[in-house]
Amino acid sequence: MKSYIFYTPEGSCLSPLDREVENLQVLGFESGETAQAALARLLDANPWIEHLGFNVGEIQSRELAAVI
Repeated sequence: MKSYIFYTPEGSCLSPLDREVENLQVLGFESGETAQAALARLLDANPWIEHLGFNVGEIQSRELAAVI
């Protein structure tokens, strides 16, 4: 199985100067035969992602390199 990182552009945080900064939010890591299969596993294991209002259609992923 391949490993993936999942993230969304629907995020922001506060800087040390208490200013809002738009950024990417890492939602988690999951494995699967495809990115779509891994995303399904991620969402099943982490219902808070949808409950907190993240748009599943905005979630992006990248395959992680295998460490041998």
